[in-house]
Amino acid sequence: DNLKEGIQFMEKNGVKPIFQFFDTYAIEWFRDEVMESGLAKWKPYNINLQMGKHDTTFIGADPWGHFELLTCFNTIKAVIPDSIIGVYAGGRNWLPITVTAITLGADVVRAGVEDALWIYPHRDDIITKNSEMISKVATIARELGREVATPDQVRQICKLS
Repeated sequence: DNLKEGIQFMEKNGVKPIFQFFDTYAIEWFRDEVMESGLAKWKPYNINLQMGKHDTTFIGADPWGHFELLTCFNTIKAVIPDSIIGVYAGGRNWLPITVTAITLGADVVRAGVEDALWIYPHRDDIITKNSEMISKVATIARELGREVATPDQVRQICKLS
């Protein structure tokens, strides 16, 4: 009930909600309780798939984290086609999961020390600056043929201005 009240309050006051999903159950719940009821009206929906941090799905054991990402990502595409999909990966496996998200076509990925301590999953190199991780992910995205959006492009893509 609080979530539903919050969605109505935000949209009424010009704040676009960002929906955080932790597993496939949340995706189906969102479809049934938020989309089909017409509760959230501001499209496209901003959907962030949280993986490997806090109380989210564990992604540390290869290849199971990748299978979880594939399952959740494709479920979002099938169930919530009018959405912008973000993947926020954390923990030791954040970089391989982020690279997989980029190759899957995620619209947004997030990188930095808030979600991960180590740069690489199999070494003990510690992240010292967020900007280095953002630069690393942007370079990987470009190498994979993906364009990196400017802040103005992000506002346009997300329908925020």
